[in-house]
Amino acid sequence: MNIIKKPEWGLLYYHFRGYCTSAETIRAAQEIATEALGGKIESEGKAMTIFDFLEGELDIEQKDVRQILAMNKQLFESGKVTSHAAILTQSRTLEIFVKAVELMSFNVPTKIDTFPALIDGLKWLGLTQHEQELKELLGSLRK
Repeated sequence: MNIIKKPEWGLLYYHFRGYCTSAETIRAAQEIATEALGGKIESEGKAMTIFDFLEGELDIEQKDVRQILAMNKQLFESGKVTSHAAILTQSRTLEIFVKAVELMSFNVPTKIDTFPALIDGLKWLGLTQHEQELKELLGSLRK
């Protein structure tokens, strides 16, 4: 997993390659909560995250969904920002898990969705102006 941090955009970008465990994703989500709670990543009152699984396959279980829900609830109840998370994936299974997170987030605003391509996720987050720079950063990670 590679991480791109762009605090000036309010963005944390996680690029996963190959087989990815749920533990890696949970660690990333915990980092987001820590960063948001510390006020390090914030843009117009929201933290934004991209989890890029376009080159990776995620092994996720129901217990992981519960853990993510608990972290999001704790963040919301603390009065801090919650993260807008764009999940880049071609996996139908991961799309279903994301919908489960949305449905199970009772009384906690959950801003998470899946997208088949980077530009779609950037549009949803309102970051299309950074597409070229982000693509260049991703290209340098692949070398």
